[in-house]
Amino acid sequence: MGHLTAIGRVLQQLPGQGSWPHIRRFAHIQAHWTELVGASVAVQTRPTAIYQQVLHVAVSSSVWAQALTFERITLLHKINQVLGKKKFPPIQDIRYSTARWMEVVAVAIAPSPRPQAAMEPTATAPEIVRRLAQGAGPKGRCPRCHGPCSSQEMSRWQMCRFCARDRWFVIQHPPRNDQLCP
Repeated sequence: MGHLTAIGRVLQQLPGQGSWPHIRRFAHIQAHWTELVGASVAVQTRPTAIYQQVLHVAVSSSVWAQALTFERITLLHKINQVLGKKKFPPIQDIRYSTARWMEVVAVAIAPSPRPQAAMEPTATAPEIVRRLAQGAGPKGRCPRCHGPCSSQEMSRWQMCRFCARDRWFVIQHPPRNDQLCP
């Protein structure tokens, strides 16, 4: 029969074995995500996995994916600086995708801190629905359709993205003669 090892010693050795270093590296990136990308970008992004030294990041839209692709080298440098302090292997590349954005994370290893505005434990579901219906918060109303509209949309198009899309489509692609009403 073998000898018994103290549980404390086993727990100390466990993080250095198997896939634990990879899990710790991913958890370290998640824990520092807001610091690495900034609060406004962190709300629109979420690291989802590291596979073959490539960090996979879920983004809320393809626009964010494209914009962040241009900042990939800068972000890689920041991430590898943070990882280097803990002696983790560096990340070689970053891939952005909208594919996993809507997935609900069942178990988070180290959830990134959420902005204070999103953390309202006293708000009930009916209260949140009422606020959204009224367009509360940073959103306003579109002057054309009276739907919710962000301040960025208003400053860019003076209307919501849906009205801007419809207006652009009609202006750029006028109806053909066979599509006109008699």
